[in-house]
Amino acid sequence: MNIKIEFGFGIRWDKDHRPIALKFSWDAVKAIRKKASELYGGCTLLDTVGDWVNPVDGVCHSEAGHCLVVYETEGVGGILAQRRRRQDMIDFIKQALNQAAVAVCVTKVDFEIL
Repeated sequence: MNIKIEFGFGIRWDKDHRPIALKFSWDAVKAIRKKASELYGGCTLLDTVGDWVNPVDGVCHSEAGHCLVVYETEGVGGILAQRRRRQDMIDFIKQALNQAAVAVCVTKVDFEIL
């Protein structure tokens, strides 16, 4: 099964509602891109702006973020290996930016690398 995986994450606020310094965020995203390239052979990084509601005070915040896009074929290890790689990437992003969550979208796709 060929899949497209999109990992969405914020880069301005951490899980403790503290601002993330620009240099720290830049370095963390660089490490995230490197990890994605090691796990998937490459990646695409898109700038985003998203909104989220703080569960503590109910306030809606707008935040700059990224969508990291990778493509994968079932390959060696099958679907369980895909899930392990995906979880490894999620855990890495959360740790790198001190995030509570990462939005993940997995879509079955037909693709070729030409």
